[in-house]
Amino acid sequence: AYLFTGWFDASFVLSEIHLFLNLDDPRTKLTIGPWDHGMYNNISPFSARRRPRFDSDAESVRFFDRRLLGLPNGLDEEPRVHYFTMGEERWKAADTWPPPGATDRPLYLGAEGALLGEVAEDDVDVYPVDPTAGTGDRSRWVSLVNLEHTPIEYEDRATADQLLLCYDSPPLEADREVTGHPRLILHMESSAPDAGVFVYLEDVDPEGRVEYVTEGMLRALHRKPAAPPYRSPVPYHSFTRADGAPLVPGEVVALEIALYPTSYLFKAGHSIRVAIAGADADHFAPVTPEPPTFRVHRGGGFPSRIILPVMGR
Repeated sequence: AYLFTGWFDASFVLSEIHLFLNLDDPRTKLTIGPWDHGMYNNISPFSARRRPRFDSDAESVRFFDRRLLGLPNGLDEEPRVHYFTMGEERWKAADTWPPPGATDRPLYLGAEGALLGEVAEDDVDVYPVDPTAGTGDRSRWVSLVNLEHTPIEYEDRATADQLLLCYDSPPLEADREVTGHPRLILHMESSAPDAGVFVYLEDVDPEGRVEYVTEGMLRALHRKPAAPPYRSPVPYHSFTRADGAPLVPGEVVALEIALYPTSYLFKAGHSIRVAIAGADADHFAPVTPEPPTFRVHRGGGFPSRIILPVMGR
């Protein structure tokens, strides 16, 4: 199989990666670009060109020429995975996914909205969930029903983040490439027996402009980890009734939330932001009748943190 997907292809980018990892044919190939569903638009915030240069039809014909006609066109000599790093605006290749060379680097939630390289002192941030928080009408979640192929755009995330609980790293001293599957380990309690938790990874430039990078979500009821029935690079949850576990007010629980994969270059002078919400009113129904209040624990015995797959040192 030859699998095409994009970093903004709703949730299908993870599905294609799962296919790649579970099809036991070494000829299977995977290409991930800066695209929406159907590869109609280049969504990289650093590109002025919206029409992709990648010709998926020509590449498909090339694949069939090799597989059906047996033509020696070099396909088998190429790496199995090609992926595009946004920010660097460059195609890269590897024979595996995730590509080799990434190291998991934690950044810990700290006091006064800081994102730190080490565990802070034990403390709590109280966040009354704003039920109006959302990601707009041009997000990755409308990619499949975007009949006019309007480019996905996360407009004015700086304003949207005012409704969220945000943590920023200090300005980076050097470029930092994140390629793979970020995940958030969140120690929290809620005033309600359930919670929809949304997390956004974002890029804040020196002027305060905020770019969406990727996101993840988890309904707290389904937080129990389970062994995946297939090869998976992310934490697995069964979502079965038998594994459901309501929250108990006052009880701290740990949620491991997988963010959708990405390849993104955070540039020197920029800050990495983690933004936490309890709603995306534009796309997802609330899971409680009234918006709850979150108590996010950080530091000490509850080291809430985002773990980033950072390439190189």
